Amino acid sequence: MVKGCSNSCIQVVLFTFNFIFVCLGAAISGLGVYFLVKSMDFKQIIDTPDSGAIIVILTGVAVFVISFFGCFGAIKESSCMLRMYCFTVGILAILLIIPVIIFIIYNVKIDDVLEKQLKTAFNEYRINSPQKNSVSAAIDSLQWSFKCCGYNGPTWWAANLPEFSDQTVPASCCVEPTASSFQAKCRLDQVQNTQGCDTELRKMLKLFLNVMIAVLLIIGLTLLVAACFACVLANAV
Repeated sequence: MVKGCSNSCIQVVLFTFNFIFVCLGAAISGLGVYFLVKSMDFKQIIDTPDSGAIIVILTGVAVFVISFFGCFGAIKESSCMLRMYCFTVGILAILLIIPVIIFIIYNVKIDDVLEKQLKTAFNEYRINSPQKNSVSAAIDSLQWSFKCCGYNGPTWWAANLPEFSDQTVPASCCVEPTASSFQAKCRLDQVQNTQGCDTELRKMLKLFLNVMIAVLLIIGLTLLVAACFACVLANAV
């Protein structure tokens, strides 16, 4: 059994740390799944890396599982389990450097990726009412989901595509696109969202990447602290 007030405090702190990380691991995995599912809707527009979302999911699962055993080891005061926890947490904290580097690299390249892929996709937009090609359908979904219109604003359509030279825009700039809707275009004065999709998508991707970089760094540093507590507790039981 753990002896002394200091060791009891360490036990409580270690349990609290790991309980928080059990919840955080589940939340991180959920965020990764959400991003992976959402990115599938826009695969025809921009080649978002599935590996990034998968890394987030696996990281969340690893944090959840390891932290769960950390909670169990702290409660049971199992020296063997605590030493194993200390070792695996140390390895995990070091391995978290890999996804952080990947996200930093992609964060730097995101401007070039959007400049090339997103603009190309918008130039391929065609009105094929009542059916649209996959790129056009993905752009309609993007415009409605992100409350944006055009590559850099509603006037982009008339300036770049002859189909909209009559000062119109795709209907998805004005109303929600549905399979049963036969409306293909709407007037500029009917547009609800004047922000360009390049700006909105860029903000979303950068926010996701910056949040994940910060979260992974915080998790890595905190896990190292938790590993130190686990080593102290393991030597005391």
